[in-house]
Amino acid sequence: MFIRVKRAGEYEYLQLVENRREGKRTRQRIVATLGRLDRLHAKGQVDVLLRSLGRFAERVEVQAHTPMASWKPCPPDGSDRRSCSAGCGGNSRSIAS
Repeated sequence: MFIRVKRAGEYEYLQLVENRREGKRTRQRIVATLGRLDRLHAKGQVDVLLRSLGRFAERVEVQAHTPMASWKPCPPDGSDRRSCSAGCGGNSRSIAS
């Protein structure tokens, strides 16, 4: 399972996704859509979610990375994704397990 950001129109949504094998193919199933990323950040819910999940981690420690005040989303037009806080360099953003 992993968390990804999915663009739909002008918004980005945080999703919990599961990979599963069907024959020779791997399929993705959305387990849950956690909400609009901008709203989750505004309410501090992303940090709350990560801290909550971190309680169950055995090999990963959740640490502060980018202060919320300096968080910058990827540009909606996809023009210069290298400037976003995720540093995705234009690639899809995800946190894999």
